Amino acid sequence: MVIALGAAVTSNQPELLTAHKYAGIALSILLLGLVRFGWAGWIGIAVAALEFVPARPVFHACLAPVLLAVVMLIRTEAPVAAEPPGSLGWLAMMVPPLVLVQIAFGAAYRHKVWGVMPHIAGAMIVAFLILVLCMMPMQQRPSLRKPAIAAMSVVLVQVTLGILSFILRMLDMDTGIWFTVSTVAHVTVGAATLAATVSLGRLVVGDPAPHAEDPGPEQ
Repeated sequence: MVIALGAAVTSNQPELLTAHKYAGIALSILLLGLVRFGWAGWIGIAVAALEFVPARPVFHACLAPVLLAVVMLIRTEAPVAAEPPGSLGWLAMMVPPLVLVQIAFGAAYRHKVWGVMPHIAGAMIVAFLILVLCMMPMQQRPSLRKPAIAAMSVVLVQVTLGILSFILRMLDMDTGIWFTVSTVAHVTVGAATLAATVSLGRLVVGDPAPHAEDPGPEQ
C-alpha cells in the first residue's frame, strides 16, 4: 500500500502525499518486529530508516522495493543446500540486482531525470533473464515449479503494465485516471517482481541439486 500511494503521488495525485507519509510511518513501526529475524531483520530496519533521510526521489523510490524484497527473503524458508547450485545459482544471484537497476531506470524516467530508452532496453534484457531463470528450475527441479511459475507470472504482468503505461503516454493520455492506475500498478508489480526473484533465488541456491536415482543392487 505504501508503494502504491507513493507511485500515485508521482502520477498526478499529490493530494495522497499525507496518506503516503502516515502509511510509511505505520509500516516502519511494524517493521521493528523484524529484529527477531537476526541480520536480515536489521537490514530491513536500516532500509526503512533510510526512507526518512531527505534524498533524491529516485533513491527514495528504490528503497521501498528493497524493503519488500528483504521481507520476502526472511519469509522464504529455503532447504539447506547439499551441493553448489552451479550456473543456475549464479543466474539466481545476478537477476535481483539487475531488477533493482531496472526499477531505478523506471524511477529516473518517472521523475524526468532520464529518458525512457534505458528503461525500455533494460526491461527487455531483465525480462528475458527472469524468464530463463524461471524456465530452468521448471525443467530441472520439479520442487521449484510453483515458485518459478509465480515469478514468471509476475514478470509477464509487469511487462504488460509497462507497455500499457507507455502507450497511454504516447497517446497523450497521461493525465487521465487510466494512466494513473496503470502506472501505480506498474510500480507496485515492479516491487513484487524484485521480491519474487529474491524469493526464487533463495530457493534455487538453497535447494539441493537433483541426484540421479540409485539403480539399486544388480539382480
